[in-house]
Parts: sequence; C-alpha cells; structure tokens
Amino acid sequence: MSVEKFAIRALRGPKRGILEHSLCQHLALAITSEPLRKIRLICEAAFLLDEKTWKEIGINEDDLDVLYRVALAFINSANENRRYYDQVIPIWTVSWSFNKPADDLELYRRYIQPWCSKYTLEYFSCVMNKSDLKRFLQAEEAMRKTEAELEELRRNGCTDKSLLSKLELKLEYCYAVFFFVVTRYLSKQCFNELANMFISWGLPKAQQIFACLSRLVEPALFEEMLGLYRGRAREAEREESVAPTQAVGGPNEGPVG
Repeated sequence: MSVEKFAIRALRGPKRGILEHSLCQHLALAITSEPLRKIRLICEAAFLLDEKTWKEIGINEDDLDVLYRVALAFINSANENRRYYDQVIPIWTVSWSFNKPADDLELYRRYIQPWCSKYTLEYFSCVMNKSDLKRFLQAEEAMRKTEAELEELRRNGCTDKSLLSKLELKLEYCYAVFFFVVTRYLSKQCFNELANMFISWGLPKAQQIFACLSRLVEPALFEEMLGLYRGRAREAEREESVAPTQAVGGPNEGPVG
C-alpha cells in the first residue's frame, strides 16, 4: 500500500466525520477567499493534521511555518494617522509575531529573505517612538559606515575573504534590524507592495499544500462545501450591491485577506 493511500485510509477511519468535514470547510472557504486569507486558511487546514501526515503527503513544515506567520502578520496589520507638526501622516504597521528568543538576523533570514531580499522601503522616521527611533538611527548609521568600508576595500582590491564576509554579515544584520523597525512605520503603497511580494511568493506554495490536502477528502463532500460557500459569497455580494455607500478604510485596508 502506498504512503498516500495509507494516509487517506487513516484519515477516513472512525474520526472521518469531524476531521474530513473540517478539512473540507477550510479548503472550500480558501477557494472563495482573498489571497492572504486563502494562504491562512490552507495553512490552518494543514494544522488539523500531525507532522507525520505532513511528511507522508508531501507538505514542507518550514514552508508552512513561514507562510502562516507572515500571512498573519499582514492580515493583522494596523493603520493610523500620526500628527507631525501641521501634517497628518497615515502609518501602516506590519504585526510581526515571531518566536523568541531569536535575533533579528535569524528572523529576517527565515521569514523575510525568502520572499523579500533587500527591498527599498518607504517609511516615516519622523513619527517613530523614542526606542524605535534610537534603534533605527543606530542601524542606519551602522549600515552607512559598513557599506562605505566594504566599498573602499573592494575598490582597493582587498582579497581577504574573511574580512569581507565579516563586514557583509554585519551589513545584513544591520539591515534586518532596520527592516523590523521601519515596517512599523510604512506608507500605504510600501505596505501594499510588501504584501503583494509575499503573496506572489507564498500563494503558489500554499496552492501546492492545498493539492496535497485535497487528496485526503472525498470530492463529493468537497463540492458540497464549496457550493455552500460560493452561495454565501454570492449572497454577500448581492447584499453589498444594495447597501448604502460607506467610507472606504479600516485597519486592514489594502491587499489583506
């Protein structure tokens, strides 16, 4: 018996009713959802299974962790207007919530670098709180000095790989600190660009997880669930089309599912 058939048979044992219905609910709802919410729902469907089953059906645990944590960070983002003298500045904050203890470089490499490496951010340092402003200025100054030192060494033909690697590592660490500070003070456009970069990287991986999970449920039950959620979506669209016009906005305005 193949590993896949064994996993399907185990799933469709005595507990099939609860587990298979829960999987179908998550997967069917994911199809009718916006990209970030789709990623979140597919990951939560996978979390209904244990790690052994993930391996048996081909789900990568590291990908699952990154997809879920970053999707949640964007979904739970917040925006507010900050006053700076006579200006009102709209600020977007990404709600990173990674496991500690881990330094900024380790977190950056694991959760950010796979989909966003050295992106130029548009941010507002003028409205940072004191502690964030201090870290921001230290990281910015360290990056500037390290970049200048690296450029000078390379221009002078330095061949000391150990020294160059040490400076490159320092520069990467400074950028990681810089990234996590300034992503609390983004422009709306920059926030949207970051979210879309993550979606472009993460959605294909989530769809692969969806394909692995879909083999564990009966097509008839899945179609029944999908029809239910599509019906609800059409009903919501009809209600929205006749509802009074409301102001656009809210804490999750943008490409957030």
